[in-house]
Amino acid sequence: MKKIYILAAIFAVLTGAAAYFFAISLEKKATVVIPMGQVVVATVPIHENTLITSDMVAVKDTALEWVAPNSITSLNDAVGKISRYYLPLGQQLAHEQLSDITSGSQGGQLSYVIEDGMRAITLSIDEAAGVGGYISKSDYVDVMTSYTIYDEEEAPDGTMEITKTYASGLLIERARVLELGPLSANLPGQQVTGYGLITLSLNADDALSLHYAITSGAHIYMTLRNPSDTSAGPAELFIPVPDLGR
Repeated sequence: MKKIYILAAIFAVLTGAAAYFFAISLEKKATVVIPMGQVVVATVPIHENTLITSDMVAVKDTALEWVAPNSITSLNDAVGKISRYYLPLGQQLAHEQLSDITSGSQGGQLSYVIEDGMRAITLSIDEAAGVGGYISKSDYVDVMTSYTIYDEEEAPDGTMEITKTYASGLLIERARVLELGPLSANLPGQQVTGYGLITLSLNADDALSLHYAITSGAHIYMTLRNPSDTSAGPAELFIPVPDLGR
């Protein structure tokens, strides 16, 4: 009889141990480590062509398997960029959805690099008038104009004579060069050679003055500045010029 109790006790110990190790194995199976990552998401709906600020985005923890390819993982890579598309609330942000305002013109989105209050205007320019082709993107130039002024005067014999006066003037100072050449020459993999066209960033008044000068037949010339040079040009013109609509 004593042997039966001993055997029962042994079986009880073995059963308890088995139950314990079974429970431990179940706990190990239940404790699954899920790899986590971070993504930047939109905290508000972001419309197309919107400058992204810090209150529009946040970093969110999510399972790595839910992180979309090429997702943005740092706020520094999102804040200050421009949205190329509409981004709904909670949308993970990807690099291809945003554009850098300092290089947005590459590929055609020139509007991204125009500063507030400024306008982009393009004019045709030959090598001689365009500093021999030495102007580069982001340079600063002054715009000069030359005219022929026609005056009608009465001669001593009573007839009317037409006299010509040549005039030169400084029209615009320190205009920033946005692009050179046509869009097709500024696409990735292309190189501008002999630009022919130059696109400047001007305020609205200067853009109007330049357009007036071009349409009135004035000759346009560029002078190239050192980027750090902010000095003003001559206060007096060599020869007085007609009002250009300033």
